[in-house]
Amino acid sequence: MSGSRILAMFLLLMVGLIAGLALYVRETAERPSPVVSLPVTHWPTDPALSSTPPASPATQPITAVPASTPAPVRAYLVVGSQQVWFPPALISFTTSHGQLSARLFTDDPPEAIEADYVGNSFDLDMPLNVSTVQDLRKATWMLQSTQSMEYPDDSPHGVFIHGQQQRLHPQYAAAQFFPQRNGQVIVVLRGWFLSEDATHTEPGFNIPQRVAVFGRIIAQISKH
Repeated sequence: MSGSRILAMFLLLMVGLIAGLALYVRETAERPSPVVSLPVTHWPTDPALSSTPPASPATQPITAVPASTPAPVRAYLVVGSQQVWFPPALISFTTSHGQLSARLFTDDPPEAIEADYVGNSFDLDMPLNVSTVQDLRKATWMLQSTQSMEYPDDSPHGVFIHGQQQRLHPQYAAAQFFPQRNGQVIVVLRGWFLSEDATHTEPGFNIPQRVAVFGRIIAQISKH
């Protein structure tokens, strides 16, 4: 067999392989992604969250409230591919049995308790791996939920969009904390959340769907 014929057959084979790969990639992109459980090490990544927040002096007590409190900053999370805005965030700390816990929550308006409230909110309870707030910069929150994907989660801790119409509870999630000397803490949050559409109450229509959630939240330390 001549060299030119072998080369032609090789090129034909490569064209077929490339065409088949392109078809597979296109079909895979168009096919709905299955909701499956991933190991906790498979975090979703977002380049916008990769930059390290500005540092503050290590000697600055994070519980100190400055003389002039900075203006509240609206919080946002990227839910799936959508940027969702929230009221300003607050963060508080408690210690129990030698373990520090953080509560990250929105400063909701008074009407948030009404049944017809359509604003967005979040409330996340975060047990940390340190014992004091002085070690907050070293702290990490990591969660791997055992909640079944077959049943809705009625926990009050999660992310809530349009009042209670869409509820998101963390499945695999992690957060880091960067205290600032102005009385704020930057919280970098990422993970997989289970999203439930509370407007569907019929059996089989409210199966949680997994979505990626990212956020770089500027939270004011709560005075309460």
